[in-house]
Amino acid sequence: MGALLTAVVGFFVRSVLLKFVSFTVLYLIVSAFVSYVMGKLSGVGPAALDSALSAWTPAMWYFADLTLFSQGIPAIISAYVLRFAIRRLPVIG
Repeated sequence: MGALLTAVVGFFVRSVLLKFVSFTVLYLIVSAFVSYVMGKLSGVGPAALDSALSAWTPAMWYFADLTLFSQGIPAIISAYVLRFAIRRLPVIG
């Protein structure tokens, strides 16, 4: 009975508890890194984006709406940010 209890507790510590602690630490590191980067990019905001997109002609807006620009660009930007963050983690990348 003692060997079974030791095996179950050992499995719990190795597979569950250790992974939980390591992923929690990774999450905290990534969230701190993202908040730091967002603080540095304070000049890039909705006003800068609005002024950049206000120069578009109606024909450009037509093709942007046709290709679902409003849904695709945020997905691409978030994918690039996630790729950048993952490559900077020594454990994963």
